[in-house]
Amino acid sequence: MRVERAVYKDGRHTAILMDDEYNIVEPVLVFINWLELKGASPNTVIGYVNDLKVFFEWLQHEGLQFYQVKPAYIPRFIKFVDECGLKKGKSPSTVNRYLATISSLYRHFEVLGGYTDINPMVMVKGQRPSTMGRSFFHHTINRSQVDYTYFRLKKQKKGNTRRVFPSQIETFYQAIENMGYNEHVIARNKLIFRTLYETGFRISEVLNLRVQDFSQPNLDEKLGTIAVVDHGDPHPDRQLKTLTRKVPVGMSLIYALEDYVTTVRPYKPEVANIFVSDTKGEPLVRKTVESFFQEVSKATGIKITPHYLRHTHGTELAELGYDNLYISTRLGHKSVESTKQYTHLSLEATVRAYERFETNRRGARL
Repeated sequence: MRVERAVYKDGRHTAILMDDEYNIVEPVLVFINWLELKGASPNTVIGYVNDLKVFFEWLQHEGLQFYQVKPAYIPRFIKFVDECGLKKGKSPSTVNRYLATISSLYRHFEVLGGYTDINPMVMVKGQRPSTMGRSFFHHTINRSQVDYTYFRLKKQKKGNTRRVFPSQIETFYQAIENMGYNEHVIARNKLIFRTLYETGFRISEVLNLRVQDFSQPNLDEKLGTIAVVDHGDPHPDRQLKTLTRKVPVGMSLIYALEDYVTTVRPYKPEVANIFVSDTKGEPLVRKTVESFFQEVSKATGIKITPHYLRHTHGTELAELGYDNLYISTRLGHKSVESTKQYTHLSLEATVRAYERFETNRRGARL
């Protein structure tokens, strides 16, 4: 099995799954077409296809057809997932993602008909086949409640491992200058890092920014704004996941953007993206940004990714007392529930909060 990238005539990117004889795997193609009709982003589609590649490789390994899968077979698939690839022993989150993808695939045909009308991944009336071991279950779910899979694994609670602290951010930021890039690339990469940290933007939102998206510098104001706008860019690395919004930022960041655009950024009349390649002036792609983050992480011993900065931005807002609705709006979440994963308070923040409580409390003193 192999995943092939494809581009539609209108410039949109997608992915298709092909077998070893270069035939398109039709059930996956039908499912992907449906996802695209629903408005799924190219990155979402590619993620689904990559997960389904593993599932169809397992079907080959088992000698099964897509429509022959029964609930009792799924523990074997979990074991296959656990052992495939370079990293053995997948996390519950990874296994659950595969199961959710496969459940969505079967649910599509269960609802619309076609290859099969049975979803082996979904609990029906809280029942489970007697041949399955309890160790594979998180809990039994009634379908009328919510469509969890039979085999959803229990996640172990962890600390906020994605949060980065100020000293780490400062060390990482300064180290960008020592990576052997030319001065223009250094200026660009430092500004990308700063923009990600000070806005909480997704990497796709930063790469999507155009020169007209930030407000004019103004010495009389402390804040400016950066607009997240859907410019209709067909490249998956620069497509938005959320509605448009304006995000307040410090005026110093506005001046930094203005200085980069006017004095550093290569000029190409037909390209309005702020962040472009140093040689050809073409819009940057995700891989370029992720590569320099990986290089600096290796050099400093401090692991930071673009998403870690987004997570840190949300956490710092929470520690300063901003409510989830504000943080959700600023980060561009479709639901306030999504914001909770970014708002892990550090021990220092909880200590400071309790100190304020102790100072101002009006309750009984015992």
